[in-house]
Amino acid sequence: MPHFNAYLFDLDGTLIDTIKTFETLMADLGWLETPLDPTEIFLCGVDSRALIDYRFGREVGDIGPMHAQLIKLYHDNMADVTFFYPYARELLSSLRARGAQVGIISNKDHSLCMNLQEHFNLDLDIFLGSGIVGIKKPHPAPLLYACRELNRRPQDCFYLGDMPSDIEAARYSCMPVGFARYGGYLAFDKDFHFHREIDKLEDFHEMVAPNYSPEPLNIASTQSHAVMTQRPYF
Repeated sequence: MPHFNAYLFDLDGTLIDTIKTFETLMADLGWLETPLDPTEIFLCGVDSRALIDYRFGREVGDIGPMHAQLIKLYHDNMADVTFFYPYARELLSSLRARGAQVGIISNKDHSLCMNLQEHFNLDLDIFLGSGIVGIKKPHPAPLLYACRELNRRPQDCFYLGDMPSDIEAARYSCMPVGFARYGGYLAFDKDFHFHREIDKLEDFHEMVAPNYSPEPLNIASTQSHAVMTQRPYF
């Protein structure tokens, strides 16, 4: 049996490469004349409208039509612009094979989560878009909702995410948590640190080995790490 009864993951920036998704969509629309800067990389994991506003708002004023165009292109091609990180899908299957419950908790719209699960045939115990709860991470409600659905205590679960909001959501729900360094947040805030970090998903099994012992939260950052948005990524 695994050390934890359930393993829960953020989606964007943790299991899928959301930066690559936005780069692909923006390139297809002819909007990527220059590479994304660190703030834009950060906004890829927060809110698509904020990303468009930051990059084009001063130039075009009303970004509504551009944002609608981006959203339509994403919805029409969601399967083709969803890029799982190496080992991501294998990791989910491996944990299930070990007898653990496995789930994803995202700030995406719940209907998009269901579409992704159906298209990619993901074998999960729960795939939650936090909008169904009514509030998004870093509020602990989405994680606690998942615990109730799985009939698990938070301390019996392990959560992996790539944003400070993931770390805070887990902290507020008393759930052991790890930080996915590869997700791109460090391009925005290079001084962010967390006591339990991984550089690639292949290292995840080592992180949750039986001798794992949760340590006190130790965040050091020059940026605000309470990032909350009431809008989904797309």
